[in-house]
Amino acid sequence: MPLSAAQATLLLGAILSDTVALSGPTTTARDREAVAMLREIAGVDYDACVAGLLAAKTSLAGQSAAQLLHRDAKNYRIHGVALLLAQIEVRDMADISPHLPGLKQEMARARLDMGLEMVVLMLTDITHHHSVLYFTPNSLIPSQQVSLPGMTSRKKEILPWLTERLAAADE
Repeated sequence: MPLSAAQATLLLGAILSDTVALSGPTTTARDREAVAMLREIAGVDYDACVAGLLAAKTSLAGQSAAQLLHRDAKNYRIHGVALLLAQIEVRDMADISPHLPGLKQEMARARLDMGLEMVVLMLTDITHHHSVLYFTPNSLIPSQQVSLPGMTSRKKEILPWLTERLAAADE
């Protein structure tokens, strides 16, 4: 049974969201092929679809610091270190600036409440393709803020970077 336009639109949105409109490091050739096929079936204005999707994906409106911190957060144990790694994607770092004080307070609260050794907040600028990491104070990573130009993927880039740092601290 062929896909309906509505089904194709939903699948198109899912792929574009996951790959940051095919610009993220997790984008595969298969993603590009699927998007090309789904665009034809969906019959939507592709540019408007991408713009709307990215605007919704990066919206901070009406969310508390706790909601922002936990909306895309994952627990990890790396070299024996229990941590929470939260990611917030923004169109521009200036968009998140007013929220930083509250986010830092929420990071400290989450660390205590969850019994973690550290909380890492990954702010990802999807327009300029870079991330800034904020850390709760800890003895393993000396800096409380690190800028990582070109890195946007938690799984493929930030986790290996963090694993390398924690391995060095473990020695």
